[in-house]
Amino acid sequence: LDQYFDVKKLCNPTEENFNKIIKLASKELETSKYLAVFIEPLLQKTMEKVPFEFLKKLREITTALKIPLVFNESASQFFRYDQSNFFASSIPDITPDAGIVFMGGQSAITFTNEKYFLEQPLMLISTWDGDEFSFNTYHHAFKNVISNIDEYQNTKKKFHSKLTKELLLHEVDTIKIDAGIGYFKGSIPASLRNLFIQNGEYFIVCPSYDSMKEYLCQ
Repeated sequence: LDQYFDVKKLCNPTEENFNKIIKLASKELETSKYLAVFIEPLLQKTMEKVPFEFLKKLREITTALKIPLVFNESASQFFRYDQSNFFASSIPDITPDAGIVFMGGQSAITFTNEKYFLEQPLMLISTWDGDEFSFNTYHHAFKNVISNIDEYQNTKKKFHSKLTKELLLHEVDTIKIDAGIGYFKGSIPASLRNLFIQNGEYFIVCPSYDSMKEYLCQ
């Protein structure tokens, strides 16, 4: 977006600062013209959740000012933001006007409400052979979770329990993991290190269903 529009960025809202950030956002939106507000309910780079109260207040402000609210649900999909909703967008008090989801590989989807839906949108044509594989891979993962929701949620609990216990056996000084999603900081053996993506000094915890089952079988 930065390449095409004048983008204003605010600090990531946390439990400690979200009241301050929502005031800054409200002031900015009231005094300037904006096409939309984009936010990740769950941050891809850190797996930190944006406080629900912040999203609720942001939804109220954008609704009052008639500014579209857009969620990037790439990280928050698969019940990662809320245990009862596949997408954070499904939660009534914070439902956005539109959203985008990167599904892995070369695939992504966008969605919007009726107000912003275009009957004849710009058509995008791709000739990359990987598209079909990417969508099929995502569909397989999606179907596997939706068809076994109770088992999936139970697997997340077991994964969370085993991982947090194992991390305590090593020199880990920061653990912020909720329902198997989050991050930690510390020194861990190479055999465990390969299971996570490292972002600076932090290890990101965002496993797939199959990855959790594989870890539990070790």
